[in-house]
Amino acid sequence: MSGGNKYKSAGGAFILAATAAWLTLLLLKMAGVLPISWLAVALGVLWIPAAVVAVAFLLALTVIMARDLHQRIRARRVVKRIARDFNLLAHGEILDKAAKRYGLHRAPGETDKELRERILKFIKEVGARERI
Repeated sequence: MSGGNKYKSAGGAFILAATAAWLTLLLLKMAGVLPISWLAVALGVLWIPAAVVAVAFLLALTVIMARDLHQRIRARRVVKRIARDFNLLAHGEILDKAAKRYGLHRAPGETDKELRERILKFIKEVGARERI
């Protein structure tokens, strides 16, 4: 299936749904169930598709925002897990190798704790830049 056919199918489904909604509105008005004016029913050809588009837009926006929130929470958990494990395991030469991995070097007289904090700060900054 080519990409053009996929979008034609989605457009056809949208038109079919909007038409079905308008016909239902028309039939309900003819049966006397709906207390709206005939003008509103006639203009339903315009406002029903607009409402469907608005609902679809809001749904897509909600999904995008939820995905973004999930990614931020996941990234925060990963950074916290790295920090916890890193504080427990990295000492001496292992810490120096970890610093080189991020392009950092131990400054003269720098303690393990200071280097560890500098590496963690660098990791957090890089993670924040990647999210932007």
